[in-house]
Amino acid sequence: MNGLLVRQAKVWKNIGDYIQSLAQEQYWDHIDIIVDRESTNTVQSIRPGDKINLIMNSWWMWQPENFPPSNDVNPLFISFHISPAVEQRMLSEKSIAYLKKYQPIGARDKGTVSILKKHGINCYFSGCLTLTLGRTYASEEKSGIVYFVDPEYKRFSSRDFRGWIRMIWLSLKWKKNIDLLERKFQFTQPTVFSHLSKRLNKRICTTLFYSQYREIFDDKTLLNAEYITHRVNVEKDYPTNEACLEYARELLRKYARARMIITSKIHAALPALGLGTPVIFVNSEDIDSGAIKGRLDGLLDFFNHQLMVTDQGLKPVTEDMVKVIEDGSITQSTHLNNSDAYIPYRDRLIETTQSFVDSCSIGHKEVASSEF
Repeated sequence: MNGLLVRQAKVWKNIGDYIQSLAQEQYWDHIDIIVDRESTNTVQSIRPGDKINLIMNSWWMWQPENFPPSNDVNPLFISFHISPAVEQRMLSEKSIAYLKKYQPIGARDKGTVSILKKHGINCYFSGCLTLTLGRTYASEEKSGIVYFVDPEYKRFSSRDFRGWIRMIWLSLKWKKNIDLLERKFQFTQPTVFSHLSKRLNKRICTTLFYSQYREIFDDKTLLNAEYITHRVNVEKDYPTNEACLEYARELLRKYARARMIITSKIHAALPALGLGTPVIFVNSEDIDSGAIKGRLDGLLDFFNHQLMVTDQGLKPVTEDMVKVIEDGSITQSTHLNNSDAYIPYRDRLIETTQSFVDSCSIGHKEVASSEF
């Protein structure tokens, strides 16, 4: 029996979780059951005696006490991430023994490798299964569209009155461009204006974004681009797992045909690599620090083009990015070459996952033949 691992939510959801699910889906010829990541400990097979084959690529987890999975699960631990914030609660003696049963564990990032090794678990850096999405979603047809997908931008402290006054002034100075951009701008953040007016807050966030990104990208690129957020209201817009999965498929089809993707979301950036779409990853201290620190370790090495959000604006942090900016602003015709560093990891991911799926198929045939 084949399962599809998802992370369900009641209201707001990062659709990137469903992009991870699509990375699993492409290996199965059919899906028998949907399994919520937070409930693998209680899931039961719908056919007694038939294990649920489950690819365990995911971020683990909001409820670490719900690990390990039930005995009805036959797992493949690959692209497995543990948040440092839940390490102690999740890795009980029982959980450690469970993981050792299925080692070596393929860890999505080197931060997880360090955590697992600390507990004596045999593991390796696998990278993310979304790197393999090109086998299903790659497209030779290109739309020429530039996508900005939740890119980070610098906000000011609520006490930085000069900074906020300057943003209000700039929103007036650049009124025509801000008006055009605000209509499609997707990624507002909480600011000092949030409680005053949602419209004013969006205006200020649009101005913040524009003031920082216009130093790197020309106006034509910024104003003609499409803007996408991975944060969706599942209660209102995508109330079922299939609706979420279909929206994730729609995004992958867009990313596969894109001219370029600029993003701070790893489940837009890593699929872009696998799809052969040029990508710029925008990093910041907020993305990989504190309780979530380490989740990008190793993965950043896959990106030729990286920007960092700093107090002084966007700064290039890779040699290739420096060279691109030295030639002037990035335009819709700027040519970017992705790194090939991810390819050996992608190939191993495909080989390991396909081997697991094939073994499950053989096991199913053996069970079926024994029933007659």
